[in-house]
Amino acid sequence: NVRVDMLRLRETDNTVLAATHGRGLFTAPYDLDVFYVGQEEFAVAKEDVHIYPNPAYNVLNIELTSDSRNDITVSINDMAGRSVYKQVYKTGEGTFVQLMDISTLKPGLYLLTVGNGKEATTKKLIVN
Repeated sequence: NVRVDMLRLRETDNTVLAATHGRGLFTAPYDLDVFYVGQEEFAVAKEDVHIYPNPAYNVLNIELTSDSRNDITVSINDMAGRSVYKQVYKTGEGTFVQLMDISTLKPGLYLLTVGNGKEATTKKLIVN
């Protein structure tokens, strides 16, 4: 086994970089379209949920359009499938925008899921 000291995703050329302790630097190509671990991406209302900025640093905005008052659950999972954030918000009719503090998240690739109990959509989130 080799300890990995740094793992980075380089979006400019879709490369994952891994720096090890004593074994050097390794690179490999990746494809975000097949980078799901333990999550499904739902097509339902995908175009109605927007996250920005993406890549994000300390804060993230979630914007969605709702036809009625709903409780929505926003959850963020790391690429190993571990839950790193989960919060329930109340929405009204129309546009809902929520500012989220993500300063505790380590840099990397995450899956953000927004659901209302009946429908859900998953978006890729990159934290710098």
